[in-house]
Amino acid sequence: MPSLSKPKKPDSRAVRSAKGIRRVKGAAAAAAAAAIEAEAKAKAAKITPHVGELSGKQRHHLRGLGHDKKPLVQIGKGGLDQGVIAAVNQALTDHELIKVRLGESSGLDREVAATELARATQSQIAQILGNIFLLFRSHPDKPRIALP
Repeated sequence: MPSLSKPKKPDSRAVRSAKGIRRVKGAAAAAAAAAIEAEAKAKAAKITPHVGELSGKQRHHLRGLGHDKKPLVQIGKGGLDQGVIAAVNQALTDHELIKVRLGESSGLDREVAATELARATQSQIAQILGNIFLLFRSHPDKPRIALP
């Protein structure tokens, strides 16, 4: 005696592609769903800031906090030597957010100097404006500045 129940439909799922939403059936549906999930994870990982990078919102917050600060360290004709790096390390430990002035006699490019100093002190560049840049490094034990 024939069955009166409806025949089973093959597994189908809606899949979003570059051409829009389309239906995919069977094994292709599972593969497409896995591909979409992997793409979403990769996109989320790309958006999340990596260690050592600040998001735009965090940089904006730090620029606001650093607006009224005066430069604590000045880089002169000696350039980036061990004394400057030690002074920046101590200032970052004490204040977490500091301004550094790059003197004209240093002969360094501002982006290069900021990047090298940030790398040497394990800090992050919040802003480069003229010959002044803003560095941030959270205190390891007692952080005072909470990033959004």
